[in-house]
Amino acid sequence: MHPDKHDDYVEHFTKRVVQDALAEATAAYWRRRAAVFRDARPRAGDYNGRATSRELRDRHRRLSEVADACEGRAHMSTHLGTEVGL
Repeated sequence: MHPDKHDDYVEHFTKRVVQDALAEATAAYWRRRAAVFRDARPRAGDYNGRATSRELRDRHRRLSEVADACEGRAHMSTHLGTEVGL
């Protein structure tokens, strides 16, 4: 790789890392993540292949726990003053 292209790549990569870190510092980011996990939970009428009722309940529970953790992180950002304003 040509040195100039390498420098451009490193600069772009560095900017993306910082942008991602700042985005993850917002309560809105964590609320969106919580919504994604809630939306991924199994629902009546979904095609679930060979998954058993127990497997579906376990999946629902795990995804709910992750969503709750994301909401907790959003709460921390908002109420402990750690949120970064963008």
